[in-house]
Amino acid sequence: MWSGGRLIREAETLILDAINRLEPVDVVVLSDRYPPDVMGGAEISLHLALRELVGRHRFLVAAFTASPEFCGLTQVDGVTVIRLPISAPWPLNRWPVTVSTQLASVGLFHPIVARVSGFRAGLADEGVGAFGERLAALRLWMAGSSTGNLTEHLAQPIAWHLPLIRELILRCRPRLIHADNLYSILVAGEVARGGDLRLIGQVRDNRFLCARPDQDPRIAGVPCHDCALECMPMRNAAERRRVGLMSRTRDYRREKLRRLDRILVASDFLRRQVASVVPGKPLTRIRNSSENTATVAEWIADVSLHPGTPVAVVGTLKAEKGQMGLLQHLPAMVRQIPDLCLHLAGRGPQEDTMKTFVVSAGMSRHVIFHGQLARRELYRLLRACRMVVVPSLWPEPCGRVPVEAALVERPVAAFESGGLAEVIEDGVTGLLARTGDYEQLASCVVKLAQGYAMSAMLATNAYQIAVANNNPREISKEILGIWCEEILSNRQ
Repeated sequence: MWSGGRLIREAETLILDAINRLEPVDVVVLSDRYPPDVMGGAEISLHLALRELVGRHRFLVAAFTASPEFCGLTQVDGVTVIRLPISAPWPLNRWPVTVSTQLASVGLFHPIVARVSGFRAGLADEGVGAFGERLAALRLWMAGSSTGNLTEHLAQPIAWHLPLIRELILRCRPRLIHADNLYSILVAGEVARGGDLRLIGQVRDNRFLCARPDQDPRIAGVPCHDCALECMPMRNAAERRRVGLMSRTRDYRREKLRRLDRILVASDFLRRQVASVVPGKPLTRIRNSSENTATVAEWIADVSLHPGTPVAVVGTLKAEKGQMGLLQHLPAMVRQIPDLCLHLAGRGPQEDTMKTFVVSAGMSRHVIFHGQLARRELYRLLRACRMVVVPSLWPEPCGRVPVEAALVERPVAAFESGGLAEVIEDGVTGLLARTGDYEQLASCVVKLAQGYAMSAMLATNAYQIAVANNNPREISKEILGIWCEEILSNRQ
């Protein structure tokens, strides 16, 4: 355990040294993660807007990371970013995850030691959750169950990084905290407790409505509009303990959401969702930022079409994203479009299953798995395909892929799930099918493959709307206006 203590002190020293080099700012932006540590849609949208504000406002980004190599102070396209190691999962949340990972990698943190240390820590956290809650969580944790989404109300009030965030706020003296996404909103609610800081939160996904780990707000495929946890089984004591903890997670998240002075959402779908769980809060829609059009044009300048009728499918390879259903309907589509080829970009838990299915169905010539692609390579793939298909079954919070397709002037066929129906206007900027109706979606693909004029018209319309609605410079102006409003209201 001495090694663990030494590594914790080293991590604290690294971050405190970085904090002491910071200058005062008006706004601290808390972000769950930040490029290039991660390149997800939420983080990219945030960065594209913030880099437009460099030199126009005093701000910095404080982001969390699980990677030791990203810790510390840095600049990303001119944006000042300080990255802190995120806390290890409860009940080891008094440690940075980077330390527990380092110790495990060199064999100094045996799983049995971790279990004993965690059990002792969980029982010792008096004042954080009822004893029965901690004991229930520990029983699940000791049995090897994932408890990440079950213990936020236990972990966050005593998380390892909270004192460091408070120290950063004391050093930088901001007048506003802008918390981007769930984890940062929870952190902001803890560090600003009892203070006079204005709090803005950006909601980008379904987790304030849905407490499930996969944040899929559906019961038997039907979207639900409140989280009463009817989707979770309660057949035995362990399942009942899990549901009890999930209800506490749901309530804790909403409690922190209520502490915000203003809530930003990326779509009207999310606006309705958030309004249903925290009615009466000021809500403002801020669309996701797109890449700079000149940058994208440079990236795709020399791209030519892939052979045949190439179709791009972008997203994490998991059940709710719907790629498996598309693959199962691929033989029928190939009968109508013999040279059809699906180009899948992304990785995920269903990747091996999908690859096995493609081989067993004799469709290997018609599917290419590209894995996870960097931004430039993703845009080049989209441009090299005739169209883009988004077969998401779950209610997409907003839908970034159609905007990316629009920037390379490629038409989109998608299910009308969640925010996708806002980004795509059926028959104007793309084609929509009823969610889960793969035959109708396949029909859309055939129409786009055979209708060159229609495809070109849809792609041109989508490009013009994306340039107008998702321009990072215009979105940065909206964000700056909101910051100024909140700072001025605090002065008054």
